[in-house]
Amino acid sequence: MSYPTLTFVQKTAKQSHDDQLRVVRNGLIARGVTNPNVAKGSDFDLIATAVANEIAVGQANCVILADQLMPDTAGGSYLDRWLALFNMQRRPAIGSHGYFTLPLSVASTTLPIGAQLVDTSGQRFQIDAPGVYANGALVPISALDTGTATNHDNGDALTWATYIPYSSSTVTVGVTGGSDGLSGGEDSEVGVDEPPRQRLFARLQNDPKGGNWSHIAKWTTESTPVVQAGFVYPTLLGPGTVFFAVTAETQQSGPFTSTSKNRDIASATVTGTILPYVQGQLPEHALAVGTSVANQATDIAILLSLPAATTASPAGPGGGWLDGTPWPLSNSGGTAPVTVGSFVSSTVFSVHASTAPQPGITHVSWLNPSNWTLYSATVLSASFVGGQWAITIDTPFPGISVGHFIFPTSQNQQTYINAILAAFAGLGPGEWIDGGLAAYKFSFRRPRTTNAWPYALDAAFLKQIINAGAEVLDANWISRGDFSVPTPFTMPTPPGLPTIDPTSLLLTSSPPAVLVPRNIGLYAA
Repeated sequence: MSYPTLTFVQKTAKQSHDDQLRVVRNGLIARGVTNPNVAKGSDFDLIATAVANEIAVGQANCVILADQLMPDTAGGSYLDRWLALFNMQRRPAIGSHGYFTLPLSVASTTLPIGAQLVDTSGQRFQIDAPGVYANGALVPISALDTGTATNHDNGDALTWATYIPYSSSTVTVGVTGGSDGLSGGEDSEVGVDEPPRQRLFARLQNDPKGGNWSHIAKWTTESTPVVQAGFVYPTLLGPGTVFFAVTAETQQSGPFTSTSKNRDIASATVTGTILPYVQGQLPEHALAVGTSVANQATDIAILLSLPAATTASPAGPGGGWLDGTPWPLSNSGGTAPVTVGSFVSSTVFSVHASTAPQPGITHVSWLNPSNWTLYSATVLSASFVGGQWAITIDTPFPGISVGHFIFPTSQNQQTYINAILAAFAGLGPGEWIDGGLAAYKFSFRRPRTTNAWPYALDAAFLKQIINAGAEVLDANWISRGDFSVPTPFTMPTPPGLPTIDPTSLLLTSSPPAVLVPRNIGLYAA
């Protein structure tokens, strides 16, 4: 059961001032003073103002303290005190790790102790295992610096800090044709309250003990700071079996890439660190199988009710849509986003829109799913060609591509995008098996979505966008899922009963999925 957050009621300085003068005036009248002077500038008014201002400070501090007395509103050092009561603490920043591929050369390459590489932003990396490596060998490295900035996609380049004989000046991150890259880098939780608060909630809501599901979830987060949360699926393959999936935090600081909002953890970390730690806590007759979640790319288009612009007819108060006639409108009777149909350049492309823009007036926006940067521009010209509106804009949309969402510009759209990305970051993985299979009801995900980590794109998801700004009157779904197929979905697709390798006892089938953002569009109601 959830309870509303109670608000400590306080009087404003003006209310306190007026209450004092009312008591003084009524008291003096009761004593026979016909017309007491409590007007502005009188002695009573000055005294009441001074007292009210002092009282207001004390009441404001009471509000602050009242919030800090509960774990769901405590922050900063007050949250640290709550964490300490349960032997918990904020996690430090850690660096990434992984491999690079040694370039082909005419001879084997000797990598000395302390050999370092740097990336384009100056992050440093060190060889983990010095020695002699053959052409094209995989070399393990780890970051000397810390934070999510040390993570790198497969194929990124690193540069040697010092000359290495028989090697080119740069090397390529990861395995050729692979996907792991350098992962595991996490920012410090100092100054960030929500991640440690979520772990505290999990500890308070479900007492971890005796190897119950909550205990297993706790072990996953203890195994390495890379783990944001663990999700448990009991008895999937019968008594004595327990399956779990782990998620990572999304990257919060740039530079961003297309994978920065993903939630998966490198398989080497799962099998080499997390799984052995959990298995070491369980009795030998229990079968524990762990995996990372799978990322299920998700497109969403949302209908926003915002105040009309001052240039609208009739004129609105502003603070919402930038244009009086927001363009483009959603397609197919409000059930589909507006997508890019073709493009010539970053400033010239065509969109599937049902109405015409107003050149020189219409403002359009686009969220680049490759670096999560929001761009806006003014339409300079438009023509209807082949069932699409070919437009030219004044500001480039670098990286624009077919299928990307174009939407009207709103004044606080970055705030709404931030709320959407935060809502995605707060989702947990879905079920491992279909919810209609009653025989497996005891194997459904823990924690349940009613307690923590929802996994659906539902009204609760929209509520976070509505709460992002007082000007947001309402929000509704236009579409959600994979628009490029299209295969609409509102929650992760269950992969079905798992299979494991009988020798290694590792998962050989698909893991549970978590919804991660891709194309996002915000349209006018």
